[in-house]
Amino acid sequence: MSKQIVKMIHVHLMPYVVRSRRGQFTVVPILVGSLTLDREQSYGQLLARYLADPDNLFVISSDFCHWG
Repeated sequence: MSKQIVKMIHVHLMPYVVRSRRGQFTVVPILVGSLTLDREQSYGQLLARYLADPDNLFVISSDFCHWG
């Protein structure tokens, strides 16, 4: 994971997560590039049970860094 992404998580995302989760959470970073349809389906099957659980918080973005 790049240093810019780690810094963004610490500076921008973590204060929100700490407040919303009352300090009890686990961060699981998932970084993907372009995916084939088969890979998309694999990720969907893998994550489906976690997405269905309302106690889980997902932060999803196509681009966490904006320059300029």
